[in-house]
Amino acid sequence: MFKERIRELRSKNNYTQDDLAKKLNISRQSISKWENGLSYPTRTSLNLICEVFNVHIQDIMDQDEVMLI
Repeated sequence: MFKERIRELRSKNNYTQDDLAKKLNISRQSISKWENGLSYPTRTSLNLICEVFNVHIQDIMDQDEVMLI
């Protein structure tokens, strides 16, 4: 769920991976890994994602994904 949701939110807001990475103060490669399901954000990055897109964690991750973080 997360990989689809983060890509959807990014595209909906007309952000490139680089734009979002700059807002989160991380690398573009991290965004790419999330969108390809290769990794998950840290708790800090997840909180920033929620702020940037004005969403709750439950809106972008299912319960199993939250447990991984």
